[in-house]
Amino acid sequence: MTPLDPSLTQARLGRTLDVLVDDLELPGISVACTLPGGERFRFNHGCRADAPGEPIDNDSIFAVASVTKSFTALAVVILAESGALGLDDPLAHWLPGLALPGGAEEEATIRHLLSHTSGLPGLPLIHGARTPSILRDPDRGTLADRAPIAEDWKWIRNVEDLISALSEGGYSLLGAPGTVFNYSNEGFGLLQGIIEAVSGMTYSELLTAEVFAPAGIDRFGFTTEDIGVLDNIVPLFAPKTGAAERYSPSPAWWDVGDIYANGSLKISSEALLAIVDRLRASALADSQLPGFSRRGYRMLTDVEADLPDGGRYGLGLELSPPSEKHRWFGHGGSIKGASTLFRAYPDDGLSVVCLINASDAPVSRVVETIVRDVLGTEVPAHPQRECVSDPDGGEHIGLYTSGELNEIEVASEAGKLFVRKNSGVRTPIVEIDTDSFITPGGQRHVFLRSGTGTITALFTSKRVHGKQSLSPAGESETTTAVGGWNSEQSANRETAAGTGASDDNGKGDPA
Repeated sequence: MTPLDPSLTQARLGRTLDVLVDDLELPGISVACTLPGGERFRFNHGCRADAPGEPIDNDSIFAVASVTKSFTALAVVILAESGALGLDDPLAHWLPGLALPGGAEEEATIRHLLSHTSGLPGLPLIHGARTPSILRDPDRGTLADRAPIAEDWKWIRNVEDLISALSEGGYSLLGAPGTVFNYSNEGFGLLQGIIEAVSGMTYSELLTAEVFAPAGIDRFGFTTEDIGVLDNIVPLFAPKTGAAERYSPSPAWWDVGDIYANGSLKISSEALLAIVDRLRASALADSQLPGFSRRGYRMLTDVEADLPDGGRYGLGLELSPPSEKHRWFGHGGSIKGASTLFRAYPDDGLSVVCLINASDAPVSRVVETIVRDVLGTEVPAHPQRECVSDPDGGEHIGLYTSGELNEIEVASEAGKLFVRKNSGVRTPIVEIDTDSFITPGGQRHVFLRSGTGTITALFTSKRVHGKQSLSPAGESETTTAVGGWNSEQSANRETAAGTGASDDNGKGDPA
């Protein structure tokens, strides 16, 4: 299709988003776009937290969750371009206290951490660092998406603690470094330690000096304390069990101790767009700014991992699959009170930033609507029909778990397959290729097999979930078929650390 005239886009996009926001019942949203030809489009809805009668605007501060990972990758590339580190430096060189299973710290590299290919399985350690903050949240027990509480690891407060916890063992790698993709918040936590060891600056200081200040950005933060001194902050919303409304107010922000690099950034859509535009421009024209050169762009966007579900990942950036006509890079994020996504289309001159102040909001639908309207792309073909019969007589059925506190049940009813995450809503899945399934909303679920052809894991949400084996009595055992965490290893870790027990206990789910 021929791209639509950008000059005619503004009013039409506004009307489209008005309808979409109403249909999705979004409490607050901020959209900032640079359109082909350089025109700007802005859209906002909702009211501020610090001034409830004042509307959200493009300078309002949102949590952006895992969008932070793109900034972490950018910081590493800036250091690489200066010669301060090499992307293929082994982790042991910069983190001498780290010990991974089998001595993998000598083989795993900075590049592996940035591309989620270090071999680290799903782990509860970042959730442990977040747990003290969650335990102070009065809504933790009423959230529809259960709060990711890992009490055994709540003593983790900083990168040094994370290194100690990883070095204790009790888990196995999913594979040799460079062979398996598994989204790892712990891996990006380690990158903060490398950035600080190399630069002699804190993570925040380096980003301020090399990324934010050159772009004229001075309103951002990483913790509740940081944003407490700022104005124009958005309120937070989340789905709650039994609530009549789709999203309910839930004002407590969650911190991750002093570990920021995996998902703690708070920033505005306008500021985020300024960085995205610079990255997009570096794809076509060189720049003297560290990290925003053609060389830096290639480092970030060279494909490092082809995912089982057809996705691709570079360094801290998701990349367009080869089947898509328009080349893009971007990243999303999700945590309580935040659903975020940015996309940049270098060949088309388009950048899109969308920040929503609610958990589990369909942010990709908003971004896809904008892109479709501007570039004339077609609607993704997601099946909207009932499941076909189970193709293998039950081989896919089972419980798939991750040490990151995820449980995904695959069940069959009347010969049809359904998935249910963390005892939530049951969702049908349809087979679209061998061992590859999709939900009506478009989420892929890919079953992974061993060399002998046995299904050992489920790949979804960029994570590997091991299939639990069954004991002779038919009861699930506690270990997974691939990697995972040995819970007995850490059973008394909190007592040994002398932190004492919490007065409450919750159930976890990764952010």
